[in-house]
Amino acid sequence: MLELGKKTSKYHVEIIDSIVKSNADVVYTVGKYSKMINKNLPKSIESFHCNDLDVLYNYLRQNIIEGDFIMIKGSNSINLNSVCVKSKDNM
Repeated sequence: MLELGKKTSKYHVEIIDSIVKSNADVVYTVGKYSKMINKNLPKSIESFHCNDLDVLYNYLRQNIIEGDFIMIKGSNSINLNSVCVKSKDNM
């Protein structure tokens, strides 16, 4: 969502409603703007924020269990797809 320019902050805050409605159990965020998502989620949703993709990848590897359903949404500008590629390569 970094590609959204001046409205980036606004859209990051607006997506919180969709996350809440999705009944997510856990939300992982990465990067400067997504931190505001992490800070504004209700306490009923467990959340984890980091600024480094390697930290996220290692955290996920240690905490995901069989049967977990993972959805990834992020900006190409932070290269979030690398987390998926690493996971695929290590299966």
